Amino acid sequence: MLPDCQDWTPVVIHNKNHSNLKKKEVKQNPAGTKEYLKLNEDEIPKLNKITYDQSKILCEARVAKGISQVDLAKQLNINVSIIREYENGTVSKFNKTFYNTLLRKLGVQKIKEPIM
Repeated sequence: MLPDCQDWTPVVIHNKNHSNLKKKEVKQNPAGTKEYLKLNEDEIPKLNKITYDQSKILCEARVAKGISQVDLAKQLNINVSIIREYENGTVSKFNKTFYNTLLRKLGVQKIKEPIM
């Protein structure tokens, strides 16, 4: 066994005010607070989505013209899935300019939006 060679004693520091210290409480807002505040503002947010009526008009115009989705996609040099998404109303990023291009290609005059 090795001899005990420690020539100092351990020092323990105690905080006298330890019991008086208050932990800072972090208050977290409930989920959805930002969205709730945005909805309560004066302006109504514009959603970047295609409406059911818009997709219905697009589909009916294509059928009336006698063009398939594949043919329309080839004429516009785009993927057929984009045409499907616009006609089903499931397009994730609705582009109004592209929508108007589709309507022009199908011979439909630009439709005025209702004023809210």
